[in-house]
Amino acid sequence: MSLIRISAVIRNPFTGKATTAKALVDTGTILTVVPRRVADELQLPVIGKRRAATAKGAAELDECIGVVEVMGRKAYVHMLVSNDVDTRADRRNNTRNTRTRSRPNHRKTKGSHNIPTLKQ
Repeated sequence: MSLIRISAVIRNPFTGKATTAKALVDTGTILTVVPRRVADELQLPVIGKRRAATAKGAAELDECIGVVEVMGRKAYVHMLVSNDVDTRADRRNNTRNTRTRSRPNHRKTKGSHNIPTLKQ
């Protein structure tokens, strides 16, 4: 089984700043996770903190909002900001799988989607 990556654009909805990113499609995630440097570069607005179970264990991560565009489709998305997503392996173009489960009782509603983990 191979990893699936797609091209995505992540944008600050207030300033319009944007960057193109490689996204790892992970059907086991609930929220999008972005590297701290991407969130800082785009000045994504932090709306709070959220406790999440990650591959490294439980962590409290900043929660931001932004716009993600994949294959011409745009959506406002809640994103978690992680210091652990942007590893040396990521910079060599190998994506590290960082799963988050922040709402164990979350039920998908009609039209909800699994959003990919983003890296630049």
